[in-house]
Amino acid sequence: MSDFNKVKLAALGKGTSTGATYTVYAFASRGGVWGIYQSTDLGATWNLIDIGSVKIGNDPNCMGASLQVFGDVFVGSGGSGVYYASINT
Repeated sequence: MSDFNKVKLAALGKGTSTGATYTVYAFASRGGVWGIYQSTDLGATWNLIDIGSVKIGNDPNCMGASLQVFGDVFVGSGGSGVYYASINT
């Protein structure tokens, strides 16, 4: 995770059918851009997967990912509920 300025949360989820056993997710700042990032190759490369128009509260405090369904990630925020994304690409 050396490409990031700061990592606040991280989680492991189900890997792709052709890639690594796990997919890594991070709520982090990379190049000054905060968001949810996904790596399907155990951190060698990262993709920003959230859409910029959805703001995840001021204080996201927990993150989880499904070990059964590839691409399902959850972020709990400080009082704004739980945000869910399903990235099946």
